[in-house]
Amino acid sequence: MDRFTNKNNLAVTQSNRLVEARYSLNLNEQRVVLYMISLIHPEDEDFKDYSLKLSDIVNMAGLKNKNIYTELQDLLIGLRRKTLVIPNSDGYLVSGWVSSAEYREKEGVVLLSFDAKLKPYLLKLKEQFTKYRLCHVTNFRSTYTIRIYMLLKQYETIGCREFELQDFRKILDIKNKYPHFPELRRRVINIAQK
Repeated sequence: MDRFTNKNNLAVTQSNRLVEARYSLNLNEQRVVLYMISLIHPEDEDFKDYSLKLSDIVNMAGLKNKNIYTELQDLLIGLRRKTLVIPNSDGYLVSGWVSSAEYREKEGVVLLSFDAKLKPYLLKLKEQFTKYRLCHVTNFRSTYTIRIYMLLKQYETIGCREFELQDFRKILDIKNKYPHFPELRRRVINIAQK
């Protein structure tokens, strides 16, 4: 049984700074990134090329059979181009998610490599991290729902979490989107609540 089919056993563990990073991924990009993170083993000293079966990506991302290769290429190009801004103790880091994405047609796999600058946020985490099961987020239908779930999971032991509205917008990278709160509530918060 392959790892994605048995995704109930996969856990996503990431630094709290990464949970609170500012980035904008579409739903399929978010799913692939989280799947990659779930493939990291706690004892890993370094990143490797993470091999994802094309069939798993198709299943996870809901790619359409007749456009599968075009959609896959668009997904990989999108992942390669996306950046994130991670706050740190003396400023912030601007990084890409992946340093490379390679499709191997004969093997039916995609090899993805995390950007090396993400090591402190994904490897050898001993404190200040958030952990949850991949299966809890893969069926969400909104990237905002996934992000809000992560932010709430981070504070699960406390039982609640409050945000200043501008901080919430900044983390979700929607500073200029949904300028009026009722629209933000309807398009982001209510959907995440469902």
